Amino acid sequence: MKIEVIPIYNYKIDGATSTLLIFDQDIHILLDCGLNQKMDFTNYQKNIHLLKNIDLILLSHSGSEFTGALPFILSNQQIQQQGKSIQIYTTTPIIKLGLINSFNQFLNASYFSNNQDIIQQSEQIFKKFYTTFDRCQDIKFFQKKVVRIKQKDLIISPIGIGNSLGACAWKINIKLINVLYMIQYNHLNECHLDGLEIKKIIKSRIDVLIIEDHLIQNSQQQYVISNKANLQNLKDTLLNSIENCILNNSILVISSYPNERVIEIILILWQLWNEQKYYQ
Repeated sequence: MKIEVIPIYNYKIDGATSTLLIFDQDIHILLDCGLNQKMDFTNYQKNIHLLKNIDLILLSHSGSEFTGALPFILSNQQIQQQGKSIQIYTTTPIIKLGLINSFNQFLNASYFSNNQDIIQQSEQIFKKFYTTFDRCQDIKFFQKKVVRIKQKDLIISPIGIGNSLGACAWKINIKLINVLYMIQYNHLNECHLDGLEIKKIIKSRIDVLIIEDHLIQNSQQQYVISNKANLQNLKDTLLNSIENCILNNSILVISSYPNERVIEIILILWQLWNEQKYYQ
């Protein structure tokens, strides 16, 4: 079996990620379809001759850098002219949060460019985004789903990676070939997330591993390895800052990317209130 992996966008370099997986020049699977803050469609346009053959889309995270191009890809004329019913699978949190993140990114870009036509039609545009994400079929962690494409059966399964709500790696099996797509993960258990369990991944053989190729190409780059001590130090620093703010009757403003750390911040606030009993 011939397997091709074509990077469309690289997360570390482009600020968005998208990879096209092709089996035997026949079955085309799009692994994520993100947009960066510049709403740059250049690479999608360059590869439209391949993207128009998409049979299946798998989303791994809810951020717009993973999901932002979904409404535009599905509404592309060249793709629609193929007459395919593209199947889309992801977890429930990614469906819910991906819709919000992608629309907010699009709306913010419109305000920044002062595009009054888009701003005035924001409600209608949101309905289009909603319709797009409503097409996504939800699947649970480690659930195995048989997908029929061009008279061939694929088995797909999302693996929880503990990076953010609903975030997953994708395991794809076709003709006894196992492909694993995983570009981010978190191996630590946190307040609201279970860390990645490597043992569940390596139970079966992995024939093709798709990761962020930037990690391989730049071998001289230094990386900081997280551990529980570092994580606890960060939480203690945040708790101390919050406590000092409250004791000084200051106004507390915490900014957070909604699908990443907001729940953890809420849990930390609850911990502070519960332990120190700052109810006023």
